[in-house]
Amino acid sequence: MEKKVPAHFQRLPVSIKASKFGSPIGFGDALRQFSIEEDFLLIVGFWKQMGNTKRIVATEAAKVSVEQWQKLWSPITIRELRRLDAIIKNVNEGYQETRRKAREMKKQEPCRSAKIVLNPKIDSKSQRRLQCSLPFKTFWESLAKREPYQSDAPELFGEKAQTIMFSPPRSFKKKFL
Repeated sequence: MEKKVPAHFQRLPVSIKASKFGSPIGFGDALRQFSIEEDFLLIVGFWKQMGNTKRIVATEAAKVSVEQWQKLWSPITIRELRRLDAIIKNVNEGYQETRRKAREMKKQEPCRSAKIVLNPKIDSKSQRRLQCSLPFKTFWESLAKREPYQSDAPELFGEKAQTIMFSPPRSFKKKFL
């Protein structure tokens, strides 16, 4: 397949993501993502739920330079990220107060101006982490540099993508109070 991959995409670290069409692309740990210091190839398969299957309706590859990646984070600095991460991981406070503080920090500068979205994950058990995501529209405008599209037969580098995967919709347990 390497011969079909355009030269400017070759020999780069690769990040492969799958995301619901129209939804943000999840990137995981914010501190780790912020610290990326080399160009990489981002490949995203966008799906739509159809019954118990997910159908890939678009595939897109984008070379992401360090400069582009940093612009998506700007004006956030590592200092602010570490501060928010410390708030989230402070187990001496209850989860509700921690959520409130994290939400408040996200509403303020510099967090609200960045294109990357910070996603604190805080629950009543032990989950305390800071993840990040890239909005759907931002991916297409800033990285793919084209309008979003959907296809019955999406391709990547001239190869047809496998379009159907058995994967029922997620279901969540109801909380009883």
